[in-house]
Amino acid sequence: MKYSELFNFAGKCLALDDHPEFRFEIRDKLVFAEVNIDDLIWICSNHLVLPALYLKFKKYGLLDVFPDEYIEQLHEIYILNRERNLKILEQMDEINALLNQADIPRVYLKGTGNLLDAVYSDVGERMIHDIDFLVAEKDFVKTAGILMAQGYITQLQTDGSDVPTDHHHFPPLTKTQAPVVVEVHRIPVVAKHAKQFTSEMIFSERKSIPGKPNVFVPSDKHKYIHNFIHSRLSNSGHRLWNLSLRDLYDGYLLSKKVKPGEIVNAVEEKTKARAFYYLINRTFDLMETETFSDDVQVKRHIKIYNWWQEHPKFHNVNFRINDLIHLIMGLYIGTIIKSVYNPSYRQYVWVRLINPNWYKKHFLFLKHKF
Repeated sequence: MKYSELFNFAGKCLALDDHPEFRFEIRDKLVFAEVNIDDLIWICSNHLVLPALYLKFKKYGLLDVFPDEYIEQLHEIYILNRERNLKILEQMDEINALLNQADIPRVYLKGTGNLLDAVYSDVGERMIHDIDFLVAEKDFVKTAGILMAQGYITQLQTDGSDVPTDHHHFPPLTKTQAPVVVEVHRIPVVAKHAKQFTSEMIFSERKSIPGKPNVFVPSDKHKYIHNFIHSRLSNSGHRLWNLSLRDLYDGYLLSKKVKPGEIVNAVEEKTKARAFYYLINRTFDLMETETFSDDVQVKRHIKIYNWWQEHPKFHNVNFRINDLIHLIMGLYIGTIIKSVYNPSYRQYVWVRLINPNWYKKHFLFLKHKF
């Protein structure tokens, strides 16, 4: 089975709540080996949706298509992820207690925001990498200081004074025994896209979480816009023609709460937003009328996405080459150029160059990436 077909089949598996009739096709294709079970698990694992797959198959009576040892492993992965997410929620409660004492409101973003707002059917459905939350600019350095006073550290050993004003979050903060790193945001997205999606916008339409004072999440519309910007623009998903099943699945869940027209009108890259929504509809077989399928520019984008999905080996090479070019030109050379005329960037570069921990962390990052 081609990669593109496997990707779309995984999307059908995750869309069972809207299309329970898919269970018959899914069962037949797995039982008669039209879809290789190992390939399905591989793609869902790579795209960080394995717990979601397990929950769908359990709900719709499909787990028996797997060998017993696979069922045990999938169950264990789900349980471990659920326990981890519960610990993340406890970690967030500890952060909330600290920041409530200082009367600092915060808006939890991305996966943690969705988790708080019950976007997912189960606390163990979403795999979460870190805790992201947004605070007002005036509270940015203060918030990081409060966390560091309680044992959080950053390998860069900074107090925040060297963080350039256009960096959207504080260096990742870690704490012994804490399940995940914490990123304190001063703006929700990278500076390049911050004008179209500002902190003021998010705070103006924020949703409160019952029983949690000063704890908020973005509105459903802003959750969707953030997912689009983070996935397609900030993380270069569109530039590299890369599709993340986890990001599409988040968009799929959020698309049930918003109208696509509202999203397109609220962002600058309207064609990319239309293409993103179209891909969500196609991947999860949503019978949505407003899919922008008649848009000529959207059709062109979709054809390019289709080509790269049909040629995964070429796409992988292209992805790595572009990532390397972006790293050299954007991160290294770009930061050095900025440091020539921007004092805050000079301080930013100097602090890292004299810190041995930065080299260790950066080389580990390069090893993982390439």
